[in-house]
Amino acid sequence: MTPLEPLQRWRHRHGFGIHSPWAYGFVRDVLFETAGYYAFLSLKGTPADEQLFRVVRWAKPPLLMQEGISDQGLGHIIAAQPDIRIQSYDPATLEEDSCVIVEDIHGDRRRLWRDILAHPCRTTAFDIALPHGQTRGMAFFDTARQRQLYKV
Repeated sequence: MTPLEPLQRWRHRHGFGIHSPWAYGFVRDVLFETAGYYAFLSLKGTPADEQLFRVVRWAKPPLLMQEGISDQGLGHIIAAQPDIRIQSYDPATLEEDSCVIVEDIHGDRRRLWRDILAHPCRTTAFDIALPHGQTRGMAFFDTARQRQLYKV
């Protein structure tokens, strides 16, 4: 991590420097929303699990590819969208409007995250710093979006 990276993350986390209305709304209203949803009381998850719920509820991807999400996090995803298809990341089976979520992108899954970022169909991606030094990557494959990487 470079010395300026926390400052860059803070700026993007608060919406500064994000010019896409879609990405701005996603960061402000989904990733870092503090209000509770109806299902959080019964699901009993961590704030990182609740973030997964909000992402799937907002984006409604037909296919979610994931690496490293806990069983509790997967439960939140299914509660948000019961008909979602979830599978491990496989670039050969990517579809339009699919989403990829990878945990620990600056640790064990660094090479996988770099491969996802280099994929020619990848559009918007988010490098998210979670509490306790954890990191999560989210990449969207929507041709209507600009190719951009945000560190939040």
